[in-house]
Amino acid sequence: MNRDYHEAIQFLDPEISKQIRLGNELLKKIPFPETESVTEEEETYGGLTKKDFELYGSKLNFNIPNENLKYMEKCLIEEQNYFGLMELLQNQYPYNKLVPYILYSYCRDLCGVPIKKSESEKIKRDLKAIKKACNHLTKKQLKKESRKVKVEF
Repeated sequence: MNRDYHEAIQFLDPEISKQIRLGNELLKKIPFPETESVTEEEETYGGLTKKDFELYGSKLNFNIPNENLKYMEKCLIEEQNYFGLMELLQNQYPYNKLVPYILYSYCRDLCGVPIKKSESEKIKRDLKAIKKACNHLTKKQLKKESRKVKVEF
């Protein structure tokens, strides 16, 4: 299952067995070495770092006169940052009721980067590959052998 998946796969819910799903959830809880966390780049949303965006993003999202958009939405659309726009919109009323994939495609359309036909085909192929790999893993049985083990201290 080592494959370069499309970024939209994280918003879809592929058919994964319970064991693999549990493993993926527990994998997120494993702490990374400090060297990796230091080398990561800071994401910016409308000129704010991610931490500042989480703190002040909703407060800076005021209305702009003569436009339907709010300030932070306009900044994110100008930067074509659809992930930041998605984070902003997923907490607001009409958008929090949407399926995450629909919100993802809506944000891409707003930013002027719609999902192309080739991308949607890649998403379908990725979902099919995940389903096929999960079916293969569930059918594969481990051979169990009985052994006598003696542990001495």
